[in-house]
Amino acid sequence: MISKHKSDMKASGTVKVAKISEDEIQIRKTKNVTVEVGHKEILDSLREETQDITISQIAVGTGGQNGTSVGDTNLNNRVAVGEIFNSTSVNQKATFSGLIGANSNPTNDIDEIGLLSNRGELINHATIAPVSKDSNSIILITVDLQITDK
Repeated sequence: MISKHKSDMKASGTVKVAKISEDEIQIRKTKNVTVEVGHKEILDSLREETQDITISQIAVGTGGQNGTSVGDTNLNNRVAVGEIFNSTSVNQKATFSGLIGANSNPTNDIDEIGLLSNRGELINHATIAPVSKDSNSIILITVDLQITDK
């Protein structure tokens, strides 16, 4: 059982990004930073009185060169948000998948990713090597979060 106290909980994980177009597939993988606000959202979702919190969106940005911090409350430069279309949870690991479609913005280099709760709070923040997004490609993003006691 996972502790319901922030100081006793550890969240870690990975982010996988795939750019898919007619003539290429690019894949990026990195570790992510689970931010302090994200820890609070996860803990709130474990508490019986606030179980209406869900991870519902994935955000992408172009400010990855500015890095990540546990104190982040937003991406450095958020340019688009997509819906989570699949999520699974087994034991203490959850996987979330979302995409930025071909016809959606941005049409530039994406180099940061974050999950958002249904309350709009940033859960995690990751930077990746830039992935060029254009109107003929989709960006598929999968985030794994592992929640454990310290």
